[in-house]
Amino acid sequence: MVKIYFHTFGCKTNQYETMLLQEQLIHCGVEVVSSFEKANFCIVNSCTVTQNADADCRQFIRRITRTNPQTRIIITGCYALRASEEIYSACDKNSRVVVIPEEERIFSYLGFSLITNHSSLITVFNGRTRAFVKIQDGCDAFCSYCIVPYVRSKLWSREPGEIITEVRNLVSNGYKEIVLTGIRLGKYQAIWMRHGILDLVDLLVELEKIKGLYRIRLSSLEVNEINERLLKLIANSEKICHHLHIPLQSGDDRILRLMNRQYKTEEFSEKIRQIRNYVPDIGVTTDIIVGFPGEDEERFFSSYQFVERVEFSRIHIFPYSMRPGTVAATLSFQVPAKIKRERMEKFVVLECRLRNKFKQKFINQKMKVLLDKEEKDGTFSGFTSNYIRVYANRGGRNETLGLKIS
Repeated sequence: MVKIYFHTFGCKTNQYETMLLQEQLIHCGVEVVSSFEKANFCIVNSCTVTQNADADCRQFIRRITRTNPQTRIIITGCYALRASEEIYSACDKNSRVVVIPEEERIFSYLGFSLITNHSSLITVFNGRTRAFVKIQDGCDAFCSYCIVPYVRSKLWSREPGEIITEVRNLVSNGYKEIVLTGIRLGKYQAIWMRHGILDLVDLLVELEKIKGLYRIRLSSLEVNEINERLLKLIANSEKICHHLHIPLQSGDDRILRLMNRQYKTEEFSEKIRQIRNYVPDIGVTTDIIVGFPGEDEERFFSSYQFVERVEFSRIHIFPYSMRPGTVAATLSFQVPAKIKRERMEKFVVLECRLRNKFKQKFINQKMKVLLDKEEKDGTFSGFTSNYIRVYANRGGRNETLGLKIS
C-alpha cells in the first residue's frame, strides 16, 4: 500500500489545500501516516511569502532525505510554482525529490486518476477543532513587497452550493467553528444558480442558516473591502465572530505608498472607528512589517505611534523580507537586519501591552469560549468570539463553556 506523509507550510489556504489533497488520495486507497519515517512518499505543500519560508522548506526536505533516504518527496505549493529549479539545486538534483506545482499532476505521478465525485469537498480537518474552508483564491493587488500575486494571480471564487455542502459535512462531523479563508477573501463573488451573483455578505447569510454551526470566523480582510452591509450583519449575527483581521502593514503614509497599499492611515483609522461603532466588543487584529525599504527612524516612529493609537487587540509582526521579482526588492535604502530586529523587539513589547489592554476591558465578564487546546497541565483553553484566549479548569476539547474572563 502507498503510505504518504503530508506536511504544510504557510497560510490557512495552504492548510485547506493539503486537507483536500489528503482526502482525495485517501479515496484513491492510500494510507496517511503520522511521520515521514513510515512513508513511501512525502508531500510537502510549500510557502514562498518570505525568505524564511523558502529556507524552512529546503531545510525540511534535507531532513527527510537524511532520515528516510528511501522515501520519494513531492514538493507542491507556492514555492514550487515560483522557483522549482531553486528547489532542485538545493537538493543537489536528488532523484527522489520531484517538484509538482500543479496538485492535479500529483495523482498521475502516484499512478492514480482524480476521483471527480470526491474532488472538491473535505469532511474533516485533522488535528483541529476549527475547520478552514477555502472559498476564494488569487490576488491582483501587487503590493510592492509581495510575491503572492506572481504565483496566485488569477482571481477565483468557489461555487456557493459547494461551500454550503462542505460546511454541512464538517458540522455533521462535529466541527463547531469554520474559518472562511482565501488569498483575498473580500473579493469573493460567485454565481449561484437562480440566486444570481453572491458576494461575501450573501454567502455569510446562507451559511448562518446551517443548523448546528456555532461559529463562523473570517480569516483576513483588506480594510477597503469592509462595508456597512458586512458590519451590520456581524453586529446582528449570533454566529459570525466579533473578530476581524485587517492587515495594516505600516502606520506611515509614505511607506504605505511605497508598499502600493491602497489607503492612507486616516482612511484606515476612520474604518476602524466605524467598525467599533457597529460592533463595540470586536477584536481587531493586524499584520505589521518592520524595516521596509525607506523606513528611517522617523517613518518607524510614525508607524509605531499610529499602531499604538489604533489599539489593535493582537498584532502579527514581521521583518521585511526581500522577494526577488517584486518592486520593493529594487528600492534603495534597504534597512539593515540589526535595525529590523531592534524594531521588531519594540513592536513585540507594544503588542503585548495592547493585547493585555484589550483583554482588561472584559475582566469579570462571562463570555462564551470554544475550547480548542489542551495545555501542558491537562487543562484546556480556547477563544472567545472576539479572539481572546481563555483558560479553563474544566471542560474538554471542542466544548463550549461560559467562562468569566480573569
